[in-house]
Amino acid sequence: MRLKAVRLSVAICLAFFSLLGACHGIIIYGRDNSGNQTNPGISGAWDSVVTLAQPAQSYNASGVYVGNGYFLTAGHVDAVQIGQQVKINGTLYSLDTSFDTDGILYVKDIAGVDDEVDLKIFRVLSPPLLSSAILNSNAVNDLSRLSTLVGNGVGKGTEVSFQGWNWGDESVTRAKRWATNYTLNAIDSSVLSGLAGYSVLGSVFYSGYGADTGSITLGDSGSALFQFLGGQWVLSGVPTFAEVNGSSFYNRGPSDPVNPDFSGYVRISTYSSAILSVVPEPSAMGLCLGAGLASLVLRRRQQR
Repeated sequence: MRLKAVRLSVAICLAFFSLLGACHGIIIYGRDNSGNQTNPGISGAWDSVVTLAQPAQSYNASGVYVGNGYFLTAGHVDAVQIGQQVKINGTLYSLDTSFDTDGILYVKDIAGVDDEVDLKIFRVLSPPLLSSAILNSNAVNDLSRLSTLVGNGVGKGTEVSFQGWNWGDESVTRAKRWATNYTLNAIDSSVLSGLAGYSVLGSVFYSGYGADTGSITLGDSGSALFQFLGGQWVLSGVPTFAEVNGSSFYNRGPSDPVNPDFSGYVRISTYSSAILSVVPEPSAMGLCLGAGLASLVLRRRQQR
């Protein structure tokens, strides 16, 4: 689908044309592929982001654990298939097929949500021992805010001088990484929402945001954009599309130096009540167990 001209008012304020591509890992402006691969201090939010795959695959896409066996991922991710197990962080899990007739419940099927939202929920029968992401329900404070991306996907490939990078080879560059970025303001988010057909948060790969600024790439569909709100890290977005498939540009070259690529995320604050009508809150025991496991792992690492 070809985008019409979009005028972003962020720091760059220029219009651009391109193709809307299914999303996808993280390219980090000022880091190589070995950088930003450990928890940046976002508590259990880091561990809630997982890899997803079909049984015969090593990797397919990403998901976010929200407790009690429930996961969120992008609607277009095909790692979750009825009649087969889903591979989560390399381990096979059986789907709870009683959860919905086809084993998957799309947010668009939840009462009161009519949009064709690129988001779905699935549940596994044996809940994994993972920290649970907390959903953001604040529809104001998620705009124009510093955010942390966590994704499982490809990194940098060949450099395009003064523009950005082509995406790297999956067998060599894919890894779990984090990056920072700022979400767009209300006007720009509204424009992207109109293009996508559902409520969207956006970001741009603007080099002026610093070395840790990142852009989503292949393998990051269904992962996470976190924000620190109310004293805790909350899930504010689920990546679903990138402006261009195959590359990430912080500008389009010397003749067009301030025209960065954008990324789009399902805006969780819009759909949090609908999601929580299906997904029960994690139990206090589960939260304590997750915290205990994290503490144990940390102690073991320190001993090493």
